[in-house]
Amino acid sequence: MLSADIDSSGATRKAINMMCESGALVPGTNFSRGGGPAVPCSSAPAVYWGNPLPAWEGSATATLTLFKNLQLFGLVDLLSGNTILSGDIRASLMSFRNQRAIIEATDPILLAYDGSPASAHAMRVVARLLGPRRAIVATVWEEGLAVSTIMPSTE
Repeated sequence: MLSADIDSSGATRKAINMMCESGALVPGTNFSRGGGPAVPCSSAPAVYWGNPLPAWEGSATATLTLFKNLQLFGLVDLLSGNTILSGDIRASLMSFRNQRAIIEATDPILLAYDGSPASAHAMRVVARLLGPRRAIVATVWEEGLAVSTIMPSTE
């Protein structure tokens, strides 16, 4: 997400007018490699993270029998050339919000900043939404500021 506004009119605040990154589609898919102009998130293509299918895989097993009744079994399983995402960890930390740092709001916020007005607006919205806490800002618009830690303003 590149930018959003916060609607505070209801019982809970929610993000509205969300804008996401677009880009050229990967041939034969509905995925984008990114880099395009901002578009409404509802019409933005999915971001291409990589191929989930391995380019190659292999495994080897061995069983050693000792004293007629004791068997030792070993397995080596290898996969390569793919992207694996851990849904268990993501569900635990994001869906259930059960990490101590998240509950206590001491975990840092990761923000991306490119110097554009939309990016600056998104940072202000996040600061209003989440309040004062540590933030890690990744930037690509000025040499020497690849990653820095700041305290976002609450204005």
